[in-house]
Amino acid sequence: MNINELLDECDKAYVNKDFSRLNWACNCILEKDKTNETALTYQLYVYCEWRQYHIVFRIANQIRRLYPENCHTYNAEAIVHLNKNEFKEALECCEEGLKIKDYHWLRKNKIEALISLNRIEEAREFYNNSLMSDYNFTKALINCGKYSNITYDEMSEKDVVSYILDRCSYLDRRGKRSEVLKACNEILKIDRDNEKALVMKVRAMEFLEMDEEVLKCTDYAIGIYPENPMFYLMK
Repeated sequence: MNINELLDECDKAYVNKDFSRLNWACNCILEKDKTNETALTYQLYVYCEWRQYHIVFRIANQIRRLYPENCHTYNAEAIVHLNKNEFKEALECCEEGLKIKDYHWLRKNKIEALISLNRIEEAREFYNNSLMSDYNFTKALINCGKYSNITYDEMSEKDVVSYILDRCSYLDRRGKRSEVLKACNEILKIDRDNEKALVMKVRAMEFLEMDEEVLKCTDYAIGIYPENPMFYLMK
């Protein structure tokens, strides 16, 4: 493949979230052009996804030396800091990146950094002044675990439950079982007998070695969903 074909391959792999394929295509490009900006930028997000954060910072510094107007270096670093609960540092990265480009992902990360710092009204004001048609403030609150601040003017209870369930799956893949448990409890406040939330709650409690709570929850769940084998396996 030539470089243009490999760049097309990068775009496809990124859309499909095939990060192994994306990394392969980036490496092929960088063998031909070791300073290719697009390939280096895509690799920032590969290593964010793979949680190899030291490599993210190394590539970001390399890109900044070569392409100082590349806002993705700050966005990727903000993602790392958010994942490490370093919210002040994440906010600083977002603000530096937004000086370069008014990029929607930087705006989203800035909102979530502000919320995580409990600067919620400031985050809401920034959100209201931003054009973010594919995102809303309720989702930002959920992403930051600020469930008590949720209102239902942007999303219905059903949509909130659906979004929190998706969030639980994301957190579970990253091994954040305490956060999964917290999210499941919020779902069950809205929809007391939500089957998926009960399954994920029991699984999270198992990982956290909350044996007595697991037994109580499985007994309750079996009473409602006697045909679901998952609850018997986890009992």
